[in-house]
Parts: sequence; C-alpha cells; structure tokens
Amino acid sequence: MGILWQIIKMGLLDDINLERCPELYRLLHEGETIEQLLALKPEEILLRWFNFHLEAAGSARRVHNFSGDVNDSECYTVLLGQISKGTCTQDPMSEADLEARAAKMLAEADKIGCNKLITAGQVTAGNPRLNLAFTANLFNTCPGLEPLVEEEKAAVVEQAALLEV
Repeated sequence: MGILWQIIKMGLLDDINLERCPELYRLLHEGETIEQLLALKPEEILLRWFNFHLEAAGSARRVHNFSGDVNDSECYTVLLGQISKGTCTQDPMSEADLEARAAKMLAEADKIGCNKLITAGQVTAGNPRLNLAFTANLFNTCPGLEPLVEEEKAAVVEQAALLEV
C-alpha cells in the first residue's frame, strides 16, 4: 500500500516545479532566491501556494499541514473562492456541521472540474494523504497564479534549468 501511495503522490506532485509551472515564481518571499524555492519539497511548495492564496483573499488563517489545519473546510473554501475568481462561493462557511460544510465545499470544487479524490468524512477526519492529494489536484486544475510575462518566464525557466544541473 505504501508503494502505491508513493506512485500516486509522485504523479500528483510532478507538476509542482518551476519548469512546468514557472508562475510558482510568484510564491517567492521577499529576499528569497529561486534556488531557495527549488530547495523546497513539492509538499512545502503546495503549502506555500495554499497560504499565498489565503493571504491574497485576506484570510488570517494559514495552513501548515494537510490534516488538522484543513479539517474544518474553511481554508479550502477560501482557497476555492480565490483560485476560481467568482465561480466558487463561500456558501459552505454558513454550515455549522463540519461534515456538511465539507460536502458543500466539495460541491464547490466540482464547479471548477476538480475531481474530489476525497469524501467529506475524510476531510473532517484530517486524512493527510487524501487532503494532500485533493490540494495537489486543486493546484493542478486551477493554480490561480498570474501568468508571467515572456521575459520573466524565460528568465525563471533559464535560472531553474541552471540550478538543476
């Protein structure tokens, strides 16, 4: 089972790099280099992407893991609203029952064609593997990062290629 998970995880996280998604450049913190960003594991980049969008949406919440930090579906709801720009609503936030809120959040994710990969019960249980898979699928479906202009894109891809040698 562990080997199967590693294969699935590799497939889900494969596009979370600067070569395939140069827009990840937008996630650099002030004073940080591309080399430092490239040193992060894909899971860490995914958490940074998640938090980038939470901050852009004006949320005070931050996600540090794919279990207890997402099990109330609030951060997912904010993320979906931010990356979908008007397609997904904040309606799940009005639901007090966590499992019902998770079900509504997953219905919002369906609006952007995001395969759930997870059930409401698995979200509320804080299943880290399935929440990681769901978050990676959100990224792969709709990263919501502003495209780089051609000059930026060429420079980022070139720098990333030089660093990976």
